[in-house]
Amino acid sequence: MRQDERPVIPAEFWHALFRARSIAVIGASDVTGSWGYDIMNAALASARSKGRHVFPVNPNLKEVLGQKAYPTILDIPEAVELAIIAVPARIVPQVFRQCAEKGVKAAVIITAGFAEVDSAGAKLQEEIVAIAREHNLHFTGPNCVGHADMHSRLASISFATTAPAGSMALVSQSGTLGASILLMAISRGIGISKFVSTGNEADLHLEDYLEYLARDEETKIIALYIEGLRQGRRFYELARKTTPQKPILAIKSGGTSAAAQAVRSHTGALAGSDAVYSAAFRQSGVIRVQDEEELCDTALALLRLPLPRGRRVGILTIGGGFGVMTAELCEKEGLEIAPLEERTLKAMAAVLPPRWTPGNPVDLVGVRPTGGGKTGDAAADDPGLASFHLVPRHGAVAHL
Repeated sequence: MRQDERPVIPAEFWHALFRARSIAVIGASDVTGSWGYDIMNAALASARSKGRHVFPVNPNLKEVLGQKAYPTILDIPEAVELAIIAVPARIVPQVFRQCAEKGVKAAVIITAGFAEVDSAGAKLQEEIVAIAREHNLHFTGPNCVGHADMHSRLASISFATTAPAGSMALVSQSGTLGASILLMAISRGIGISKFVSTGNEADLHLEDYLEYLARDEETKIIALYIEGLRQGRRFYELARKTTPQKPILAIKSGGTSAAAQAVRSHTGALAGSDAVYSAAFRQSGVIRVQDEEELCDTALALLRLPLPRGRRVGILTIGGGFGVMTAELCEKEGLEIAPLEERTLKAMAAVLPPRWTPGNPVDLVGVRPTGGGKTGDAAADDPGLASFHLVPRHGAVAHL
């Protein structure tokens, strides 16, 4: 199979990944702090409320967290839709083949120690992929921290179980950074639709998740942490088709030589040219942000404010310096500081002191909140400015 060819990801995979009714946790443990313990806790969190069946698999235990344990997934007497694997890397191919024999529809391989480590790990990863292709069994990972669907409450990572359901999906090529973004989003009151840590992307690539989320009705905004893309052209085409309907936010790392080397040892990805990524993002409508905080701030703006319908902006500030800073920032982002209509300027002059200088940005020159409110109303009524948004500290920006 050529690099640009991809197997078709069946709908039953996505259903099993995010809404499975039966889950096997292979490597389940009752040792606090272990991956097997954390995954079992996460899987059990919604088992009762959602009617799911969770089956721990561990040949050395009879019971895990009150649930009967089974030596292998083949010993489970019921059908299993989703397998979550957290066993040593050397035995992952064995248990993965058992998953295929059991007829599971999807798998998440948490285990690390594959292509991101050395050539021996790369051979193990190739073996897993071969099994997947032979049995048409798709999987997330390996070397990932898990996934979650906040609407169905299915999760393979415990910190996601308390996240509020919402409309921002997060796909991250780093598990720990993805967790950091997710926790910050939760603290900011951003509801989450789905979370995926993609790991080494031995089977499913970030582009596959993007294609799915583009048509997912529960997702209105897609947030990405990218270290390197396997299918740059496909990403570009998907993003170009998606961004007119759903905003895509992206943090892209690996722009320096040291960072690129770190990326390769982290998930085995190739970072690529930062300038090429920036150009592709601009042309496809992807909003590039620098860090977790900017991502969450931008997501909040997109979720809670009307989307601008053009590039012309009006700026209302509490001081001249703020107006200068905001105008400069807007122009650097490709926006136009629009002239205000004569009637708008007259309406503002009626409430602002004589020392006011007509123009855009509009400097309130220290007026009381009442006068500022009336000035804002005048800006909002300007036919060249279709909407009006408050900007903390810098005043307000009205967008056309």
